This record gives sequence, C-alpha cells and structure tokens, in this order.
Amino acid sequence: MEIPYIILFGLLSLFIFYIIIETAVRKGIDSSETGQMIQRMLERQLEEPPPPISDKDIENELEQDFNKKD
Repeated sequence: MEIPYIILFGLLSLFIFYIIIETAVRKGIDSSETGQMIQRMLERQLEEPPPPISDKDIENELEQDFNKKD
C-alpha cells in the first residue's frame, strides 16, 4: 500500500521542482542584460517589415550561384 503513495509523492515533488526551476530560469533570463538585448532585437525585427523581393531577384541570385559552381 505504501508504493502508490511513494510514487505519487515522487511525481508531485518532481512537478513542484520543475515549476520552481522553470520560473527561476525564466526570470533570470528576462532580467539579464543578454535577455533584454535579445528581447529588444526581436521587437525591432517584428516592427520592421522585411524588404520586398521580386521573383526576378531570386532567379538572378540562383543563376549567379549556379554559374559560380561551374
């Protein structure tokens, strides 16, 4: 009868440990300088739309790459 309680206690302990570690890592990354720099970089990328590229530009680039191999 004790084995189910031991397994349940083990799973519950692992879940609580996971929540604590995950929260600490997330807060640590968000508050670090590197995390803030990455967040600003991603925000800038979302604000700036990518430049439009025509099909001809893509074809020309592919032809140049193909000709370089020859």
